[in-house]
Amino acid sequence: MKIWIRAIVAIGVPVLVGILWLRVLEAPERVENPSLESLIGEVGTGFAPLDDDWRLNPPQDHGAHPETRGELWNLALWLEDTSGARHWIQFNLARLALSPAPVERASGWATNHLYRGQLVRLSDGDRTTRAQERLSRAALGLAGASVEPPRVWLEDWSFESAADPDRLMVKVRGGETQLDLILTQDKPALAGDRLQLFARERGDPGVHAYLLSRLSVTGTLGVDGRILPVRGSAWLDHAWGGIGADQGRLGLNRFAVQLDDGRDLICLEIRRQDGSGRPIPSCALIHADGAIQSFQRRDLALEATRSWTSPRTGRTYRLDWRLAIPLLDLELALRPLVEDQETDRSARLWSGAIRASGRQGERPISGVGRVELAIAPDQP
Repeated sequence: MKIWIRAIVAIGVPVLVGILWLRVLEAPERVENPSLESLIGEVGTGFAPLDDDWRLNPPQDHGAHPETRGELWNLALWLEDTSGARHWIQFNLARLALSPAPVERASGWATNHLYRGQLVRLSDGDRTTRAQERLSRAALGLAGASVEPPRVWLEDWSFESAADPDRLMVKVRGGETQLDLILTQDKPALAGDRLQLFARERGDPGVHAYLLSRLSVTGTLGVDGRILPVRGSAWLDHAWGGIGADQGRLGLNRFAVQLDDGRDLICLEIRRQDGSGRPIPSCALIHADGAIQSFQRRDLALEATRSWTSPRTGRTYRLDWRLAIPLLDLELALRPLVEDQETDRSARLWSGAIRASGRQGERPISGVGRVELAIAPDQP
């Protein structure tokens, strides 16, 4: 599997794993504490392989691909309201097919697709992450997907393509955080192989993925009963195919940064889970006009400068990072907005908002971003 795609899958697997305990049953019953391996085995067979000659086809590819086993939409939003307060939001939707074909049962609850959504918000003035989630089966109109226009919904949460093919819409109702947003593409969608990260690695037709590294955002944010006009930017990752739970023996750290000069930076670091060997970094810089520069490990330095241990789980993460790309005379410090943005779910992961600051030559440079970090090596 391409490492860039594996990084998206590594972040999304906790979302999919969380919905695996729901079975296709005659009634909406729950299965307590199922074995992940047994469920992956149940749902992982019988799906047709993806075409290795796939070409990205927006806006249709923004929607669901229900013929595949799993699918992930990961959206990071950096918003500012009219008072100048800033809000970071991570919005995820996931779809899981339990079987390649619909189940023929009389019950209206019968389905072969399950959906899960998660929303995490971190705002100025309140340095605590606020999370909410939805979980449902694609039955009785509770969740599902349509082709025209491309749309995915989970109860009153939805992600869809607008009439303008360069625009997307996000709507979230209920709960303490509500969204009604229009996202306009500032750069074209990029398939993963365009980034040339870890260029020697062969592709894997079992998963397709792309990113939209910069979208302009307008709309409203509902917080604590108040409706706030907001503006900002967003980053979308979308992957689908044979998404499973086996991430092998590699640890993955992923950095996605929007710089204030209009460029976007995505970096990966892979390492062995047991801590042996040297970590291998790779980065791609996406220019304002969409041009891409790729940098392999000999071209850059990526190192952790500080670790943090979660008081809740005892897991240790390397939170502060330094990135240097000598060919660009670029140096950046990457630091979290708050330390505790750990996902305390089925996978051990730190996923949250960061700030970037540094220089390129003599010019100061800054930005915002999202980082997903595996636990430090040699931890249970």
